[in-house]
Amino acid sequence: MGRGDSITNNVDWVLIALYGLIVFMGWFNIYAAVYQEDEATSIFNLATNSGRQLIFIGAAALCIVLLLAMDFKFYDTFSYFIYGATILALLFVLVRGATIAGSTSWIRFGAFSLQPSEFAKFATLLAVAKFISAPDFKMEKPRQMIYLFAMIFFPALLIVGQGDA
Repeated sequence: MGRGDSITNNVDWVLIALYGLIVFMGWFNIYAAVYQEDEATSIFNLATNSGRQLIFIGAAALCIVLLLAMDFKFYDTFSYFIYGATILALLFVLVRGATIAGSTSWIRFGAFSLQPSEFAKFATLLAVAKFISAPDFKMEKPRQMIYLFAMIFFPALLIVGQGDA
């Protein structure tokens, strides 16, 4: 971003409002799905699914703000590092992953679980964008195309190996 640019200048506020509406409707539906009139609990109770979902909503909102606040050069600089860290996480899942809903594709952190295959999409896109934006990248060079396809298919193979395709 330039000096006079603001994070909020290029934000589509209608889209943000619609996204927020959908998120909160989903949150209310989680609460309503297990609601029992005789045992009414607060929607904010962290012992319930709706309470834990509120934590994820807050964490996602924080991540969105942080991602918007970062300069694009951060992604350019660390794209291969992010890709490598995601590949390591996918390999870790193959060795010590937790099985949830029939798929061994999760890493447990106490009461929370993380699915690296979701981050692999973002990391692969970053790495591929960095690779093809290099000044010497040419689609006509077979070696570069092999590298490009390997960057895409290696995480895909690791994800298929987890039973999470």
